[in-house]
Amino acid sequence: MAPMVPWMARFDHYGLSDNRLAESALVPVSDTFCLCHLTPEISPKDGTAPFRFLNIYGLRQDDRRQRFDFAISDNEIAALVARHPDFSAYRG
Repeated sequence: MAPMVPWMARFDHYGLSDNRLAESALVPVSDTFCLCHLTPEISPKDGTAPFRFLNIYGLRQDDRRQRFDFAISDNEIAALVARHPDFSAYRG
């Protein structure tokens, strides 16, 4: 969880902390693995229109535990950088 703190601090800095899960879908791949399609919606505090993007996570559930094996966040990065070009470079 600690590695996520600096990333999420960027959302606060840019007034993007009002997030909600707008859509979700699970796509089974096998008995122990599925693709999670999660679409968050962000409502900027500056009053501009809310925006959405699709992230895809690989979710594995077996006898050991449930865990995300990977995340594809290309759409998230593109949406954030389109609005705030220095979003990824911000270090607080």
